[in-house]
Order: sequence, then structure tokens, then C-alpha cells
Amino acid sequence: MPRSWTLKVEAWPALNRATFYPVKVLGVSKDKPGLLVELGHFDKSQAGRRHSILLPLPCRPEGLTSSFLSAAGLDVSIGTVTPADAIGTILKARMEPAPDGEGYQAVAFEPMRKEPKDEHASE
Repeated sequence: MPRSWTLKVEAWPALNRATFYPVKVLGVSKDKPGLLVELGHFDKSQAGRRHSILLPLPCRPEGLTSSFLSAAGLDVSIGTVTPADAIGTILKARMEPAPDGEGYQAVAFEPMRKEPKDEHASE
């Protein structure tokens, strides 16, 4: 009879609300109430963790959605922008616990000054 194999399941480490974490934009799509953004962590302690963030629409100058697009290197001025161009971009996101206590919400974005090493990339 084969020996039983088990894995320990652990909770994700808590995110520090004062820290900007390096994340990669994995996907961007229009959702009925806003812009749905999929982010993946680069931070070693959070490697493999993903967040689905719903950003408000319409996009307004100086708003959170505009901050995300700008951090992704897109020109956000009055007119139009193509949010899908943000896919693949590495930026920094600051997260806080969601009001309902389920997961986290993004509260700020910044551009990445220097790209972190992708520990999951094949060489």
C-alpha cells in the first residue's frame, strides 16, 4: 500500500498597509461596475498570491483608476486610454483590508522605478 502524502496548508502572510508591493498586471477587463484588474505579487513572501481589484469607472483625473493607469505607464489625460495596454506591466500597489473583512483592496499605485527579478520566470 502506498504511503500517504500530505501538505500543510498555510494562510497568506498579512499585507502591511504601509508597504507598496511590487505586482505584475496579469489582466484587465471591463466589469459592469468598474475596471477589473488582476494583479500578481513579486514579493518573495507573497509569491503566487493574486488579487482581483475592482477600480471605479468612469476614470477621472487624480482618481484611483487614473493612478493605476499612470503607474502602468499609460498617458492618462482627458480623452481615451486603452486599459489592456497595462497588461504585463510591473508597478507597485499598496493594499488595505477590504471593508467587509474579505481580502484586500488597492488604495494606491506607484510606477516601478526598477523591475524586480521574476523568481518564476524560466531562464
